[in-house]
Amino acid sequence: MKKSVYSLVLSDSVVEAVDRAAYMSGQSRSNFINSVLAEHLSFVTPEKRMRNIFDVLEAITEAEENFRIQKQQSDSMFSLLSSLKYKYRPTIRYSIELYPAHKNGSIGEFKVIYRTQSVDFARIMKNFFIMWAKNEQKFIGKVFIKSPIKYSAADGKLVRTIKIPTGKGISENDLAKAISDYIGMFDRVLKEYISSLPDVEYAQRYLDREYSDYVKNSITLI
Repeated sequence: MKKSVYSLVLSDSVVEAVDRAAYMSGQSRSNFINSVLAEHLSFVTPEKRMRNIFDVLEAITEAEENFRIQKQQSDSMFSLLSSLKYKYRPTIRYSIELYPAHKNGSIGEFKVIYRTQSVDFARIMKNFFIMWAKNEQKFIGKVFIKSPIKYSAADGKLVRTIKIPTGKGISENDLAKAISDYIGMFDRVLKEYISSLPDVEYAQRYLDREYSDYVKNSITLI
């Protein structure tokens, strides 16, 4: 959302009260005033929409035993932690970043972040992500053919863009549910992949079944 600089004449006592409230909420003066005015006028800002989505996502995932919600460092991000049954039980962080406005057809990013000094584990994660991306394109690539999903991998991080089908409106609750469904599926398949090694063919069949069910049952594809 475009922002501009405006001149306002306010009393000093009001500004002092604004600054105190902004400090308590962890916002800048401008962002706090913007949010207060938007709420007063019943206008949903991109920041408010992101918070609403993450509030619903948090409520959904709180009931999940496989995840721990990580304290959020930004209003535009939401993170979950999940432990893997692999040797030293590494922890995976699933992070959702939503954009205030669409970027090249994307509404955000899904990130899988892990720390490891194990060359074997890093290779396992990379191979899984390659298999996942290829399989995903088989199932939903045609849905996003005009604006394809993008993938990237670096040391300790896997990134995938989040999209919604062109021309499809979606409520905050439904988007939160769709994100929750996707993360849950990814986590299940990753854990099954690791536990079934070196039987990659079995893992591929499991991924096919899970993704097929996801496509059939998800509120919307992302």
